[in-house]
Amino acid sequence: MDAPGLRRVEPAVITAAGLTAPEPVFPGDDIPQGDLWDTLIANELAAWCPWSEFTEGFGHSVELHLQAGIGAPSAAQIDAAGGERITIPGADAAYRFSHGEAISEEILAVAGPNRLLVRAPAAQAVTAAVFPLLQP
Repeated sequence: MDAPGLRRVEPAVITAAGLTAPEPVFPGDDIPQGDLWDTLIANELAAWCPWSEFTEGFGHSVELHLQAGIGAPSAAQIDAAGGERITIPGADAAYRFSHGEAISEEILAVAGPNRLLVRAPAAQAVTAAVFPLLQP
């Protein structure tokens, strides 16, 4: 996401995720990169926006994965990934994916051909706060 877009959603992310002083970075090496990623970015088909915060020996991270023009996943894909249908204001469809003991969850919200995947400890709250800001 470009700097103006990041500044537009950052306050909503911080509030919904319960962060106090996050950095716009991801604390690991699982970062989208390479020629294919560069092509997706150049054609405005994808964006990745991370934030992280470390307090008292515990870290929180929030990731937004924006995907343009690919539409909703099929029912078979949702079932295979263990998705549960939920409601996100403004979304045509939305799903929660839990990963057992993991501290974060994933929420996928779809509007028309566009998707937003949020990975965070408070993913549903973050998605509900950010999704309306990303709509035209």
